[in-house]
Amino acid sequence: PQYEIAKLPEGYAEVESERIELPGQVNIVYRNRETGQTMYLDYAQISQGGVSDFGILKDSKIIPVMVNGLDGQFFGGADSESEWNTVTWIDPDSQLQFSVDAPLDKMDILNIAESVSLPESTK
Repeated sequence: PQYEIAKLPEGYAEVESERIELPGQVNIVYRNRETGQTMYLDYAQISQGGVSDFGILKDSKIIPVMVNGLDGQFFGGADSESEWNTVTWIDPDSQLQFSVDAPLDKMDILNIAESVSLPESTK
């Protein structure tokens, strides 16, 4: 399936030339044309022996969250507005793990995560 962020922050657009599609995994890059800031949407099929890793700094916060009713985790820095933060969650129905990485605060990144969906044309 071809998921996307439906509610991108103002100024962000997908950088199609940087999209990576591998068997069982997709990595999408979004960039703000004015600021050059980047964010990522990654999703991968859950498989036996598969693993997703996240860089965790010693002062990182790991907070349980809900994304559209699904259990997830927020990985945030001490200064969550200037550091990279990640929210990740698993959709057991689709057997996919999603993550959104961005230099945004917890509420902004959660709102973005909740907008991840299949485009209307593929639903």
